[in-house]
Amino acid sequence: MIKINKDKLISLIVLIILSLSILIVISAKYIISHKYIYNENINTSAIKALKEKLNESNCITEYKIYYSRPYLYFSIIIDSRCKKEDALNVLHIIRDFAIKEGNMEELEDKFYILSIDARFYKDKNMNSKPIYWFSGSSKDGYKVWYDEIGNVKLFD
Repeated sequence: MIKINKDKLISLIVLIILSLSILIVISAKYIISHKYIYNENINTSAIKALKEKLNESNCITEYKIYYSRPYLYFSIIIDSRCKKEDALNVLHIIRDFAIKEGNMEELEDKFYILSIDARFYKDKNMNSKPIYWFSGSSKDGYKVWYDEIGNVKLFD
């Protein structure tokens, strides 16, 4: 039979309990800080104004705005029959929103647009595969995805 020192056993149990309590506190903080992952219900005045502007555009078939602190993700489906200028205007609206510090302040100074996902379909019903699809990020100050859309041959 193995003989265990009572003091060592008590120390081991206390150490295990402390370790578990520390893990519980850390995991609770992680869960609380990530509870907003992919939430579509962003109701700040800045987001509402952006949604109104996007709703005014007649070339957007569908859009979604998600956020996962500290980033915003835009998923936009643009009707390929719209004019190139209209498609660029939609991206201008988002870009202007992204670089306005006032809007960012309303979003607790912690939100940044991380990516734009835009898809162009042949028809509004989206019955076919996208004829053009890109997912751009905010690298180079939104220039990458904006130039890509500006240079696409889709509208020619």
